Amino acid sequence: MPKKYEIEVCVSERRGSRECPIGHRVGQRFRVGYVCPEGMCIWAYQMLFPMISTLMHGGELPWSEVEGEGYAMCPDPEVCLVFKMKRGRVLKSWEQRCGD
Repeated sequence: MPKKYEIEVCVSERRGSRECPIGHRVGQRFRVGYVCPEGMCIWAYQMLFPMISTLMHGGELPWSEVEGEGYAMCPDPEVCLVFKMKRGRVLKSWEQRCGD
Protein backbone atom coordinates (compact mmCIF):
# COMPACT_ATOMS: atom_id res chain seq x y z
CA MET A 1 0.00 0.00 0.00
CA PRO A 2 1.45 3.41 -0.94
CA LYS A 3 2.23 5.78 1.91
CA LYS A 4 -0.34 8.37 2.91
CA TYR A 5 0.61 11.27 5.16
CA GLU A 6 -1.28 13.30 7.71
CA ILE A 7 -1.72 16.94 6.61
CA GLU A 8 -2.20 19.94 8.87
CA VAL A 9 -3.51 23.26 7.59
CA CYS A 10 -2.94 26.38 9.67
CA VAL A 11 -4.24 29.91 9.11
CA SER A 12 -0.88 31.68 9.21
CA GLU A 13 -1.86 35.30 8.48
CA ARG A 14 -4.54 37.66 7.20
CA ARG A 15 -3.61 40.15 4.49
CA GLY A 16 -7.06 41.45 3.63
CA SER A 17 -9.05 44.42 4.84
CA ARG A 18 -11.89 42.53 6.52
CA GLU A 19 -12.49 39.65 8.93
CA CYS A 20 -13.32 36.20 7.59
CA PRO A 21 -17.13 35.77 7.38
CA ILE A 22 -16.72 32.08 8.31
CA GLY A 23 -14.81 33.05 11.44
CA HIS A 24 -11.34 31.75 10.58
CA ARG A 25 -8.59 33.40 12.59
CA VAL A 26 -4.80 33.36 12.58
CA GLY A 27 -3.50 30.31 14.44
CA GLN A 28 -6.52 28.12 13.69
CA ARG A 29 -5.51 24.55 12.73
CA PHE A 30 -7.21 21.73 10.88
CA ARG A 31 -6.24 18.11 10.27
CA VAL A 32 -7.35 17.53 6.69
CA GLY A 33 -7.93 14.67 4.30
CA TYR A 34 -10.43 13.79 1.59
CA VAL A 35 -13.37 15.46 3.36
CA CYS A 36 -13.65 19.10 4.40
CA PRO A 37 -13.10 19.17 8.18
CA GLU A 38 -15.83 20.53 10.41
CA GLY A 39 -15.52 24.28 10.80
CA MET A 40 -13.38 24.84 7.72
CA CYS A 41 -14.67 27.06 4.90
CA ILE A 42 -15.68 24.85 1.98
CA TRP A 43 -14.40 27.43 -0.54
CA ALA A 44 -10.96 27.49 1.09
CA TYR A 45 -10.90 23.68 1.29
CA GLN A 46 -11.80 23.31 -2.39
CA MET A 47 -9.03 25.73 -3.33
CA LEU A 48 -6.49 23.90 -1.12
CA PHE A 49 -7.52 20.32 -1.96
CA PRO A 50 -5.28 19.72 -5.00
CA MET A 51 -2.25 20.81 -2.94
CA ILE A 52 -3.41 18.84 0.11
CA SER A 53 -3.78 15.72 -2.04
CA THR A 54 -0.30 16.19 -3.53
CA LEU A 55 1.32 16.51 -0.10
CA MET A 56 -0.80 13.68 1.34
CA HIS A 57 0.58 11.25 -1.23
CA GLY A 58 4.22 12.29 -0.83
CA GLY A 59 4.45 14.81 -3.65
CA GLU A 60 5.94 18.28 -3.49
CA LEU A 61 4.67 21.70 -4.48
CA PRO A 62 7.22 23.03 -7.01
CA TRP A 63 6.98 26.64 -5.79
CA SER A 64 7.58 25.73 -2.15
CA GLU A 65 11.01 26.33 -0.65
CA VAL A 66 10.47 23.80 2.16
CA GLU A 67 9.95 20.09 1.48
CA GLY A 68 6.53 18.84 2.60
CA GLU A 69 5.07 22.33 3.06
CA GLY A 70 3.25 24.92 1.04
CA TYR A 71 1.25 28.13 1.26
CA ALA A 72 -1.89 29.28 -0.52
CA MET A 73 -4.23 32.22 -0.18
CA CYS A 74 -7.94 32.31 0.59
CA PRO A 75 -10.13 32.81 -2.49
CA ASP A 76 -11.93 35.81 -0.88
CA PRO A 77 -9.99 38.88 -2.12
CA GLU A 78 -11.15 41.06 0.78
CA VAL A 79 -10.09 38.59 3.49
CA CYS A 80 -6.92 37.10 1.95
CA LEU A 81 -6.13 34.50 4.61
CA VAL A 82 -2.86 32.68 4.06
CA PHE A 83 -3.05 28.94 4.71
CA LYS A 84 0.06 26.90 5.49
CA MET A 85 -0.10 23.21 4.61
CA LYS A 86 2.36 20.84 6.25
CA ARG A 87 2.91 17.13 5.75
CA GLY A 88 3.11 15.16 8.98
CA ARG A 89 3.58 11.56 9.98
CA VAL A 90 2.94 8.54 7.78
CA LEU A 91 -0.49 7.15 8.57
CA LYS A 92 -0.74 3.51 9.64
CA SER A 93 -2.43 1.18 7.14
CA TRP A 94 -5.63 0.90 9.21
CA GLU A 95 -5.88 4.71 9.38
CA GLN A 96 -5.61 4.91 5.60
CA ARG A 97 -8.45 2.42 5.14
CA CYS A 98 -10.73 4.13 7.66
CA GLY A 99 -10.62 7.44 5.80
CA ASP A 100 -10.87 10.74 7.57
